[in-house]
Amino acid sequence: MLFERVMGTPGLGEFERLAAAVTLKECQFPELAERLLLQLLRDQPNYPYAHYEIGASRRWMGRTEEALPAYRRAVELAPDIFAFRLALVEVLHGLGRHEEADAQSALFRPQTTNERDRLDLLWSLAEYLRVFPKAYARTALAQVRTEYDWIGPREVAARIEAAVNNARPFSLIRLGDGEGAFARISDADEARFARLYGWMRAEWVRFLFGPDFDAEASGYADLTRGLMAAATEADVLGVPYPSWVEHEYALVSGRGIPCLLNVHRDLLMHPPSLRPAVCDQLVHVHLHNEGLIEPVLRKARGLTIISCLPGLDELIRGRFSLDDVELLPVPSEFTAPHLREANHRGGEAFPAAYKQIMRQLSQPQGGRVFIVAAGTLGKFYATAIKRHGGIALDLGSLVDGWMRLPSRPDYDGNLAL
Repeated sequence: MLFERVMGTPGLGEFERLAAAVTLKECQFPELAERLLLQLLRDQPNYPYAHYEIGASRRWMGRTEEALPAYRRAVELAPDIFAFRLALVEVLHGLGRHEEADAQSALFRPQTTNERDRLDLLWSLAEYLRVFPKAYARTALAQVRTEYDWIGPREVAARIEAAVNNARPFSLIRLGDGEGAFARISDADEARFARLYGWMRAEWVRFLFGPDFDAEASGYADLTRGLMAAATEADVLGVPYPSWVEHEYALVSGRGIPCLLNVHRDLLMHPPSLRPAVCDQLVHVHLHNEGLIEPVLRKARGLTIISCLPGLDELIRGRFSLDDVELLPVPSEFTAPHLREANHRGGEAFPAAYKQIMRQLSQPQGGRVFIVAAGTLGKFYATAIKRHGGIALDLGSLVDGWMRLPSRPDYDGNLAL
């Protein structure tokens, strides 16, 4: 119906139809965007922007091979448009066609500082893809599952329940792209991919704290150098799962590929003396959907929630019939679109609020259960809770679903309490 409404709008020119397709893609309707663009090309077969946007829509859907001819045609029609050739070279490298990508790269004629910077980043990503193609990633993920004792949601729930029953220190920590950005494999690896790693870390810092945050001066850069070591103190560690990693390779994502793969590379390069079990990073959703988390939480003698969402404590108190529930509020992330219309705690998350929370957590916890939903800083909170005798469950964005906040594309109300 949406497609027919767009196509039925009188007076739409080629630019308006192109703009409508881009909007559809960015609103999570890439299939409709592709249909609109294909119809546009039937009328204007040599419109380079339509070919480029078809490539972008197909890439968005992970159909990288099908994106390639669309990008090639856009470059043929408009060889001087930087963005067209950049996308073509990215996809060629992503598909392992490095010689053709290099031939196309030789034709770049950057005109601005921004274009030269984007080329530097492209070449660093290309080098990463040469060294760590998708086949390497598949092997690394399988190796982590073998060396770290992979377990499923039911076993995760059983281990949490045993810790709650015995008031035994425990932590479940989940690592995603935000944490993988700060994994450090070796000095040689840091030097080899300095441009790529510097960019992806700066992107995450900007996402978490805003454009004016100084990671070095604030001490955040120093803190995150110890993130993986702290996280591997967990009893159970959620790691990026194969389909997620495959998806990022299909997108040829300059941020997603190294962020997710480097979690696994770090675990293989720096195994702790006592290795945690590993599970899928999406374990928090599995625990909810399989009805495994509620019975465990009902057994909690006391529950503290670390979150930026006021009212979450009252919701959980009523839903799980618990008397002793408290909220330890933390500031929200700078970029949190799902919170624009929701009540949440603002303010500066680091360093002041972080230090205050860590002081509160660094006292005997006596088996108290903590639900941690505090992003990358939450991994340090979970580690401190376990060190001081508590039980930390890094449930992250699941609590957004409990509160009916769409923080992820597939959080459509099915996770609500």
